[in-house]
Amino acid sequence: MKDFFAFFYELFGLHSYDIAELYDYYATIGLVSVFVTLAAVILYYLVIDPVRRSTAGFWSLLMVVNGILLLIFNLIYLFRTFKYEGLDFSPINYLDFLLIGLLWNLIFFFLFSLLFKRFSTNCRRTPF
Repeated sequence: MKDFFAFFYELFGLHSYDIAELYDYYATIGLVSVFVTLAAVILYYLVIDPVRRSTAGFWSLLMVVNGILLLIFNLIYLFRTFKYEGLDFSPINYLDFLLIGLLWNLIFFFLFSLLFKRFSTNCRRTPF
């Protein structure tokens, strides 16, 4: 599972040899990100299914809020875990990891939206 998520992070330039200790956390952060994003998309398209908010603007807002919440989770998780293990990295390394994670969260949200929008009653045409 680590190799699967390592592929996604390393695709955009973050290499595990730069921060070898991050390799151990790819699976945890990746799984949490995928499941939370999936839950947000299911909530939007199948549970809430808003008539008045079936616009690209509201969908984009939900996507950005989902990305920011997961960015905050990833930051807190990494800081707590590394502090517990006595590891210290430069802020640039954290920033690289977090921004790549944010980018993948947005991509997953978009892909899950394409998958689940056909099951929606009111939001079939959101985001396009």
